[in-house]
Amino acid sequence: MSEFTNAWQLTKPAKASELADTARRALEGESDEDAGPLDGAKRDHGTRVLLVEDGLVNQEVARGLLEMQGYLVQVANNGLEAVAALERQTFDVVLMDLEMPEMDGMSATGEIRRREKQTGRGHVPIIAMTATPSPRSGMSAWKPAWTIS
Repeated sequence: MSEFTNAWQLTKPAKASELADTARRALEGESDEDAGPLDGAKRDHGTRVLLVEDGLVNQEVARGLLEMQGYLVQVANNGLEAVAALERQTFDVVLMDLEMPEMDGMSATGEIRRREKQTGRGHVPIIAMTATPSPRSGMSAWKPAWTIS
């Protein structure tokens, strides 16, 4: 698990400003320790976000919040779809649910990192999202500034 670092975290349900601010900090390389209070949503037209979420309502809410801020959003329903999407195109940031069918967020992140190393492609920021930290999600020893990468 050495490839997972303490950088960003989001607990669902997230406010629009929290979602936008976390995505902005991830893209700018800031960690939660670097961040001050939320400074409002920054319009960032053209930023490509891969939203990996199996819940239809969560998909609609997150996509709507992100698109209102100017982000370009593509949805993957599980980790397998996320890995496939990243093979087909480039994203600026990935919002990854942890508990999903087919392939969970931790496994998908590991596979994405393995493929990045294998191909020499850049390191896409991946922000973990979960409604409740649990042993199954890998967040049982949850820390305030936890992320999967």
